[in-house]
Amino acid sequence: MIFRLEKSDILEVKRILLYRIVGIIWVIFILNFIAGKLYLYSLIWWFDMPMHFFGGIFLAFLCIWLFLKFNLIKYVKNRETFLFTIIITVIFIGIFWELFEFGNSVFITFDKLNILDTLSDLFFDLSGGLFGSFYTLRKIQKFIVNKKIEV
Repeated sequence: MIFRLEKSDILEVKRILLYRIVGIIWVIFILNFIAGKLYLYSLIWWFDMPMHFFGGIFLAFLCIWLFLKFNLIKYVKNRETFLFTIIITVIFIGIFWELFEFGNSVFITFDKLNILDTLSDLFFDLSGGLFGSFYTLRKIQKFIVNKKIEV
């Protein structure tokens, strides 16, 4: 097991992580709402890059929270395996999202496929997932040492 946490500590880490999940969802929601109203996805060619980055962070937070919620963390032998599992999950969800966008462009909006945009989206999903994973694992390590997490 990679973390030596008591049950009460796991509850505290899950609570703090849930606040962060809700916070990143609000950031994504507000930015997407503003982007929709102001046509930012059309006007600013790179606007979807930070959105995919934030999406990757959200997915990493969510995966780690689910690992803690369902006590799957006890089956993970080391930190590298844990990170690999989180990152693979983020990549798979990113690929499924890109397939959804592809279906939307082919059957609904009739836009042409841009492979460079797809690769960029997957790169930023992965980058956000890595950032979210390392950030959360660092916070958990600090929690173990200090028995507290700064919100």
